[in-house]
Amino acid sequence: RDAVRVNHLHYITRTAHKSSLSPSVSSIIACRAGDLYRAYNLFNVSLRADATNLYGNTAEGAHAASLGGTYQALIFGFAGLTVSSGGLFIDPRMPRTWSSLVFSFFWKGRLLKFEISRNMVKVRIKSGVKCELKIKVFGEERILKGNKNYIFEGEKKQAATEFYY
Repeated sequence: RDAVRVNHLHYITRTAHKSSLSPSVSSIIACRAGDLYRAYNLFNVSLRADATNLYGNTAEGAHAASLGGTYQALIFGFAGLTVSSGGLFIDPRMPRTWSSLVFSFFWKGRLLKFEISRNMVKVRIKSGVKCELKIKVFGEERILKGNKNYIFEGEKKQAATEFYY
């Protein structure tokens, strides 16, 4: 996390964000760095690129990749979902104005349903067959079985880690 924070601080002041792809990716990195104020602002730039014709070219077509990036900012940024060779990890970083985020995610052939708030993760593996999946929630490894509801509570976090530069 410290390396992400250092690199985020280095590059955020050097990035013009003139591409429709930049704000969403920068929002994810800002979330991981703990800069939720900037992450939320960048997310809103990404979210509104076409709705407000931010780049003056919406008439030429929607920025489809930017829309995908906006979704990724929600899931991999604010919901705190990380997928790696080590497995699936979830550690939410929600803005203080949001109460929850609900989404589905297909992983290892299984559909996972999530409901997330700042200090709570509800998850259910939707599966017609017997299965187990290993994930880390709030830094602790868990084994989940299919078609069961799980609720995990993390430490009571402040509404958001927000800082300015």
